[in-house]
Amino acid sequence: MLSSDYFNGNAEPVRKQLLKILSSHEFKNSHVVSRFFEFVVEEALAGRANEIKEYTIGVKALGKPADFNPQFEAVVRIHAGRLRRMLREYYNGNGSSDPLLIDIPKGSYVPVFEWLNTTNIAHASVKSTNGVGKENDNGLYHKATVAVFPFHNLSADDSKNYFAEGIGEQLCVELARFEHLSVISYYSTYKLAAETDGREMHKLFDIDYAIMGSTRFFDGLVQINVQLMFAESNAVLWSQSFIRQFNPDNVLGLQHDIFEQVLSKVADEDGVIARDIANAATLRKKNISGVYDAVYLYFSFRGRYDQESFENAKIAVERAAVLDSKNALIWALLSRLYLLNYIFKTIPDPEDLQKGKALIEKALWLDGNCQYAYRALAWLHLLTGRTHDCKRAIEQCLDLNPNAGTTLGNMGFLNICIGEYSEGFRLLVKASSLHPMLCWYCNIGFALYYYHAGKYEEAYDWARKAQPSEMPFVLLVKLATQQKIRARKNDVHQKAFPISREITGRGAEIMSLLIHDPDLKERLQKELQSSGVVVE
Repeated sequence: MLSSDYFNGNAEPVRKQLLKILSSHEFKNSHVVSRFFEFVVEEALAGRANEIKEYTIGVKALGKPADFNPQFEAVVRIHAGRLRRMLREYYNGNGSSDPLLIDIPKGSYVPVFEWLNTTNIAHASVKSTNGVGKENDNGLYHKATVAVFPFHNLSADDSKNYFAEGIGEQLCVELARFEHLSVISYYSTYKLAAETDGREMHKLFDIDYAIMGSTRFFDGLVQINVQLMFAESNAVLWSQSFIRQFNPDNVLGLQHDIFEQVLSKVADEDGVIARDIANAATLRKKNISGVYDAVYLYFSFRGRYDQESFENAKIAVERAAVLDSKNALIWALLSRLYLLNYIFKTIPDPEDLQKGKALIEKALWLDGNCQYAYRALAWLHLLTGRTHDCKRAIEQCLDLNPNAGTTLGNMGFLNICIGEYSEGFRLLVKASSLHPMLCWYCNIGFALYYYHAGKYEEAYDWARKAQPSEMPFVLLVKLATQQKIRARKNDVHQKAFPISREITGRGAEIMSLLIHDPDLKERLQKELQSSGVVVE
C-alpha cells in the first residue's frame, strides 16, 4: 500500500484513476457517494489526510450543517459502507485490469493507493499458499465485523423496555473488548434498526455477523432470547434462550450473567464466530483476509496442538506480521507460539524464550492494552521464575477483558502454578462453566489443585482428560497422581505406564519451571522418584 505522500508532485495517476472510477456505471448513478469519494481522495493528495474525519466529510462533502454530530447521525458511516462495497464491485468487474487501486480501508476514511501492475513499480506484496493468510483482490485486511441490534421487549408491560435496551447497549461495549473483532457503534445500529434488517446492514456497514434478541417477562421471570446471524444471508449460526429470576434491584448482575454466557459462546477465541471463519464454508462469504486469517487459524490450532496445526498457524502468523507490522495482536500471538513451542518440544530451542520475550515487548510497545500480550507476558514470567511479576501480569490481563472464558482458564492455571490456589480454582470453575471442552492447561490446573488438596482420585481423573496426552509435563502429572493412588491403595500389581528417559527428563524440567509452589513441587517429585518409571 502507498500513502498519498508517495504521489506528491505526481498526482496525475491517482486523478486519472479517480476519474475513471467516477465515470463508471456504479458511481454515475450515486452522486452522494461520488462526492464523498472525490473529496477524500483530493484531500489526501493535497496533504490533508489528517483532516479527513467523519465531521469534515459530513459538512464539506455531504452538505451537512455546521452543528452536524456524527455520534448521533450515521450518514457518513452509511455512505462509507456503500463506497467500500461499490469499490469492491468495481475492481471485481470493469476495473479488474486497472493498474492502480484506490481503497478506503475499514476503520478509516483516508484513502490508500496501490499499484496492481507490479511492472510499473517495484512493490512486492507477501503472498501465501493454500489460502492461509490470502490477500483479497482489493488488498483489504480486516477483522470480522459484528453489529448488535437493539433487543426488543415482547411483553405487554413496556415499563421494562429499559432492561432490553440495556442488554443490547452493554453487549456492544463488552464485545469491543475482544481484540479479534470489530464492533459497529451501537448508536448506528440503534438508529437504523427500525428501517432495515441484517442483510441491509451488511451492505451499509459491511458487517459479517449480527447479534439480535428479545425479552419476555412472566411470573417474576425473564426469558432472554439471543441469536447470532450471518449478516449476508440472515442465516442463524447460534441461538439460545436464558430464563432467569427477575429482580429489579439486581438488573446489572442479571445482565452480566447473560453477557458472560453470550460472549463465551459467540465472541471468545473458540466461539461460534472464530470457528465459523476457521472451519466454515469460505465459498459462501467474503474473505476475512490477510492478517486476520492468521488470527482465526491460530484460534483453530489452539484447540488441537498437533504439530501440523502448529506449523500452519506459525507460518500464517509470521506472514501476517510481515503484512501488518504494527498489529500488536499478531505479535502477541506469535510470541505465544514461541512459548508454546518451548513447552511442547521434547528437545527445546532455548532461543524460543528470548524470541517470545522480544515479541511480547514489541506487542506492548504497539498497544499497551493488548490482552493477548499480557497473557503471553504472564507465561513468560512463569517460565522464567518471576512469581510476583507473573501475578501482576495475570491481573492486568484479566482487567482488560474479564469475559473471555479461555483467558479465565489460562490465567486460572497460572494462578495454580504460582500457589494462588483459591483464585486459580475460582477462575477454572468459571471457565469450565462457560466452556465444557477445556484445554490441557485447565485440566492440569484442576489436577494440580486437587493434588495439592490431597484429593488424588480427582486429580488423576482431571490429569487423564488433558490433551495432548503425550506432552511431557502432562505425562508426568498423570504419572505422579497415579503413583499416589497406587501408594495409598498399596497396589503393588498395577504398573506405571512406560515413559522414555528423554520425555521424563524434559517433563521434569518443565514441571520445575511451571510449578512455583515448593511444597507441591516437592510432593510431585517424590512420587515420581518412587514410581518405578520404566525407561525404554
